Amino acid sequence: MTASIVAFGDRALRFSLPPSADRRELLASLRALDGVVDVVLAEDTGAVVTSSGDAMPALEANVARVLEAAESSGRAGALAPPARHEVRVVYDGEDLAAIASHAGLSVAEVIALHSGADYEVAMLGFLPGFAYLRGLDPRLVLPRRAEPRARVPAGSVAMAAEYTGIYPSASPGGWHLLGRAVGFTPFTATGARFAVGDRVRFVPENEPGFENEPGFENEPGFENEPGFGSGVEVRRVVGPAMVVDGGRTGHMHEGVPHGGAMVPEALARANAAVGNAAGAAAFEIYGVLEVAAAGAAVVLAADGEEATELAPGDTKVVATEGRVRVRYLAVRGGLDVPFVLGARRRPVRKGDRMTPVLGSVAPAPVLGSVAATEPRTG
Repeated sequence: MTASIVAFGDRALRFSLPPSADRRELLASLRALDGVVDVVLAEDTGAVVTSSGDAMPALEANVARVLEAAESSGRAGALAPPARHEVRVVYDGEDLAAIASHAGLSVAEVIALHSGADYEVAMLGFLPGFAYLRGLDPRLVLPRRAEPRARVPAGSVAMAAEYTGIYPSASPGGWHLLGRAVGFTPFTATGARFAVGDRVRFVPENEPGFENEPGFENEPGFENEPGFGSGVEVRRVVGPAMVVDGGRTGHMHEGVPHGGAMVPEALARANAAVGNAAGAAAFEIYGVLEVAAAGAAVVLAADGEEATELAPGDTKVVATEGRVRVRYLAVRGGLDVPFVLGARRRPVRKGDRMTPVLGSVAPAPVLGSVAATEPRTG
């Protein structure tokens, strides 16, 4: 390994960012390298993630080449001009008066300075879709709050140090609140609304009393479709339970982690028993889950168990015990919950009814056997 590129676990490389590099084009060049499945750029460092540790030697050489080109030219390639965004803001934040006092300005002057600047998306992280916007007027630069808030509402426009940004979802936070973004949605169907290098401008909104639209992480739980035909019904949930699959790749640069199963090998074993692909969506259980066949018979299996067929109304209970902290329950076909950025993931609640994914079933094994399969994590 070179001095500036070091191993980061068994499938990633970490490196220092060239100060003169165009971050937007550097990100694009790194993502285009063979074997790279995810890229993260932070303030001074970056990382690339590969799908296999076998690719690490070749990847190191390719990353070094990209970094050297970016350092010498300041650019890593040629891209279309960055996108430009306007975000309407109601400037009524709880910290607005304190910011003005600290800066020796009036509230109106703070609003004018904040909304009069053009910002660049330096990086995304902390929360999925949270963009660190660089370009804050030096008169508004101040440290984080001494006492962070336990909950900052989604859509809050805030600032700290030399950055400003919009909270994409409700979370704890220590930034100073300036106001609320009007109708801001941090994600589209394909990814984060803001990308590294994009330009953002805030526009004061004069109409008070709006209701901010829910953000990406504020969507309600799984809603049962009125046309539910047959599948499984959740009868009892004790402790956390989720629907998970093999996870997603390609969105870490947007602050969105891979996700997927906590123990991919156990998910793969449960799916193999019912003839599914290793990464098909199944229940992930941290306690007790009881499901019943609804509408028609279903074939299901927990990790480490043989597949069984439930007649309509029959139930199955899967529970963790002893040193086993997580279990998986797969249904033949996989659970059909909505895709979000290429992955299926939903909290599970009592009363949920979920159907298998039609047309996705691999050749079914004989009941009572477990087919051999390799875990698939992407």
